[in-house]
Amino acid sequence: RDLYQKAGQLLPPQLSSRIHLQVFCDSDIRSSSSEFATAVQNADLFIGSLIFDYDDVMAVSELLPHVKGPRLLFECATELMAFNKVGSFNMEAKQDGSGSS
Repeated sequence: RDLYQKAGQLLPPQLSSRIHLQVFCDSDIRSSSSEFATAVQNADLFIGSLIFDYDDVMAVSELLPHVKGPRLLFECATELMAFNKVGSFNMEAKQDGSGSS
């Protein structure tokens, strides 16, 4: 978590005044608090990494369709990789079973 928070502090001043960055870890996904769910449901962008725990994967997959803009997931469970989307690019399975469009 610290690494991501430190990276957020490096945002240029002209961006840091316009961007509200929230950093969560796996224990936040499992928490009974609704802070993580609310943040994802209202997010304009989602970046996730190293999400493999079954319960975490299920919880995050229910929330990702609410993200309004890009969704970047890397080094995550295969089920979550299908949610990657930037502009017209996505990794959803096509009708023929292949990925990426």
